[in-house]
Amino acid sequence: MGIMLKGLLKGLLGRLVSYSGLALGFWLLYRALLQGNLLYGIGLGLLGGGSILLGMYLLVTARNIVGDRPVLDSPDSELPGLELPDLELNQEKEGTAGDSFTGSSQSDKLPS
Repeated sequence: MGIMLKGLLKGLLGRLVSYSGLALGFWLLYRALLQGNLLYGIGLGLLGGGSILLGMYLLVTARNIVGDRPVLDSPDSELPGLELPDLELNQEKEGTAGDSFTGSSQSDKLPS
């Protein structure tokens, strides 16, 4: 129970901190655009951009800590219940749709 609670708190706290960092970053960018003083506005813009990048990094890190996404050991391993369609890229299709613009199936021939 302690491990589950610890993981929940890490994930929840990490997401709250990262969303707060994103909100702070966008607010700082907004304030930077409203500034009349150029140097002060550039400083606020750089701080806002850095806060947004840090918030996004923390959000991804918090997601990896909690384990919200499945991790595949090898490219050949499959998730249970997930079936991928067979892609037949190298095989030719038996029937061709033809030219969708004119409706003919002779799009590869030049007009005479």
